[in-house]
Amino acid sequence: MTSSDPAIESLLHDHVPLRVGAPPDWPDVLRRAGARRAAISRRRRIILVAMVGATLGATLTPLGGALAALGRDAFDGFSSWLGGAPGAPAPERERAGFTIRNVASYASFPPGTELRLLRRQAVGGTTFSLLGFRDGSSLCLRLVRLDRPAARGVNQCVTTRELTETRTPAIVAAQALFRIDRTRRTVDGVFGFAKDDVWAIETRRAHGRIARVRVASNVFLSLTYTRSGTILKPQPLDPIMQVSALTKTHRRVLLPFVASDLATYPDGVPRVPSFLKLPYAEAGDLPGPTRVGHRFAGGGISWLERKEPRGKPFSADPRVVGSLSNVLFARSIRPDPGNPLRVALLLMRASWPDPLAPPHQRVLCVATLEPLSTGPAPIACRSETRDGLFGADGPLLVTGIGPGQMNTYVGAVPDEVARIVLYLSSGRVVPAALRDNAFVVTAPTAQLPGKLVAFDRNGAPMELDVFQGVAKPAPCPTSTFPPLTAPLPSPRPYERVDLAAGTIDGKRFFGLRRDEVEAVLGKPAKVVRSSSKPTLLYGAKGYESAALIIDFGLRGGVDALQLHGDRVLDRRLGHALRMAPLQLQRALAALEPKSYHLRIPWGGVPSRGCVGVFEANDGKSELDFGISPYRPRHPWLMLATHEAIARDG
Repeated sequence: MTSSDPAIESLLHDHVPLRVGAPPDWPDVLRRAGARRAAISRRRRIILVAMVGATLGATLTPLGGALAALGRDAFDGFSSWLGGAPGAPAPERERAGFTIRNVASYASFPPGTELRLLRRQAVGGTTFSLLGFRDGSSLCLRLVRLDRPAARGVNQCVTTRELTETRTPAIVAAQALFRIDRTRRTVDGVFGFAKDDVWAIETRRAHGRIARVRVASNVFLSLTYTRSGTILKPQPLDPIMQVSALTKTHRRVLLPFVASDLATYPDGVPRVPSFLKLPYAEAGDLPGPTRVGHRFAGGGISWLERKEPRGKPFSADPRVVGSLSNVLFARSIRPDPGNPLRVALLLMRASWPDPLAPPHQRVLCVATLEPLSTGPAPIACRSETRDGLFGADGPLLVTGIGPGQMNTYVGAVPDEVARIVLYLSSGRVVPAALRDNAFVVTAPTAQLPGKLVAFDRNGAPMELDVFQGVAKPAPCPTSTFPPLTAPLPSPRPYERVDLAAGTIDGKRFFGLRRDEVEAVLGKPAKVVRSSSKPTLLYGAKGYESAALIIDFGLRGGVDALQLHGDRVLDRRLGHALRMAPLQLQRALAALEPKSYHLRIPWGGVPSRGCVGVFEANDGKSELDFGISPYRPRHPWLMLATHEAIARDG
């Protein structure tokens, strides 16, 4: 699981009970922190502890008192934070809510964290508070509803290194989405940090709407209220596509920003039919090593297998491990003293039935424990091999948080790994924090793709993992049809359509059950079952070659029909799927009687791909058409209910 979908994340965390009754053992943290500082002679951690020793002390002091440890340059350009007192002290309501949420979390901020109220904004009848605080070498923001101060809200910490190394005058820390009353109203927007020379932030939405907010206390908050509509009557999507900083020297600077469809739009909304094209990078396309220099033969985590009490005890409840059981030993590690995120390392014994490993085989899992989070944790596991907990396939076990504006990679490595580095396509090199075989590293999503490299003690790369970046819009290709050398065969019953009437072989299929479908069209070429619901394929046994694909909804009736192939024959349009998409769009718009109206022009919403959407005038269904941008010779048509569209995305 990831935090890629703010709506799902908000729903989960709002309804999962708080883990009360298990406050963090802070005296133990302090004791072990002191022990670490006193024992800096331990092998490869000498440099790491020297770098973060002062930062660890800063996590336990007020904002202003930590400046000597970090140095004034750490806040260069952020004058509101230099004195440690941006905004105003947070009111008791917000402080109490923060404390409740913090104590209930697996990874907590230090007690006595000085919480500041930076902004308040009322939108859609609901008031939101933007809170700020320091944690070690990070500046943290928390956006929460005033009437629900103990809810998870939206939280993001940004390291001072990230703030000072950025080439832009502001950083979008996070995008927020709040559902006020489940489906009727939503509030969405962005918040982040801005340097002293920025006076305002502008957001531009897909339909051209621009909002401008002023910067105060070196932070900004821009929220907008919309009615979200219903499944049958959805509101047009109007997401934020671009964020810009307006400087006091009259410059407008476009900021790196990942939209809610996980794409970047540096040139704004495309003016030509477009789709979102995912990048593909290989190790040689990115900075850093391009090949493995140390062939890993397998290994393990010696202290974990010996059950040494490192880090903190960790109770692995179902929110973290799900259906896994038989935990042999579990600890939580904080790799970076300047980052409250903790990493859980779990050694388990596989039970039957278990898809991860044969019965009784050991399994190593790593879970991400986010601060202020009480819900399910991102987790990754691997089964033990004869070469150890880590087999010869590689020494990296990785999970993480993202993608959002920031991507965090969390994982575990065997004893043979001495350091981990993330190389970004932007040219930046970000070292990971590594302690007790657990690591964490964070980078802006807009600077991906990236390459995570594990090195041995001699500096030789042991594994290279490439993480792809987010998508960017690209023009849709045009469909080309080779001339026919012979007349097309007569259409089969399931290829005779009347798009204006929404029928196939003269019959409307929405709501029909499987036996009723087969009574009209006969037995399908293949039946595919998924989640106990059948999918019927007519004309061929493959999804790409079938002429008609019929899906059924939760109530057992047909809710989607997809058509492919040259032989599809509409009684008014002729061979509709031998038309180029724009030609088909014009033909569908001219159909009489008027059953549909154009809602999304072909390629008009890149996140939907090279697709166009006609909505039925009765508001109960839609007619989609399009092509695969990678196989433009194969256009398709789909009749579907709104429930089917909502279910399948």
